[in-house]
Amino acid sequence: LKKGTFGITELLEPKQKVLVQVIKEPTGSKGPRLTGSIAIPGKYSILQPYGQGVNISRKINTETERSRLKALGVLIKPPSTGLLFRTEAEKIKEELLIEDLEFLIQQWEDIVKISETCNPPNLIKRDDDFSLKILRDHIKSSTKSIIIDSKFSIERAKDFCKSYESNVDIEFHDNNGNQHILEKYEIKKTIQKALQPRVDLPSGGYIIIEPTEALTVIDVNS
Repeated sequence: LKKGTFGITELLEPKQKVLVQVIKEPTGSKGPRLTGSIAIPGKYSILQPYGQGVNISRKINTETERSRLKALGVLIKPPSTGLLFRTEAEKIKEELLIEDLEFLIQQWEDIVKISETCNPPNLIKRDDDFSLKILRDHIKSSTKSIIIDSKFSIERAKDFCKSYESNVDIEFHDNNGNQHILEKYEIKKTIQKALQPRVDLPSGGYIIIEPTEALTVIDVNS
């Protein structure tokens, strides 16, 4: 859009078909937040079909590595799209990065095909389920093992690791025969600690975080 502020009624008309992505789930009485800037995440990169240029995660700070990814991105991305290399792309072979992008392009082509023929409102693509999302976003070369308490997710995780050529050891944790997975690895305790209103700071001060419906209050006690 040209510079200037427009109301939604000036940009869209009733019954117009638009392709959007949910970026925030509905909460309380508020509906979901939507965007027309579609982003399709992969393991090493994010395809932005309506974006521009090649961007690189700020966490990749070696100049040679940034130059390598930039040059590769310009060569492999489809014209008039945007491509963002995630932190995980650092020092990854070109073949794997190309494979990842090809997978994302295929997903986008499928989305476009379905969106042209379906009647809204309609869900065209759901992001990977929680366990696969965690594997996609958080497996690193230093990850040795993954423990899952669902037999269904174990099988999916094994397939996922095979497709990404990852040699991570995947173990099943039986909640019935053993202590519950969240208790054994002190996850519950960590969640409870994270949700406490008081957060002690290394300096000796502390902050109090109190969420309300309209806003979240953060009181800094120095």
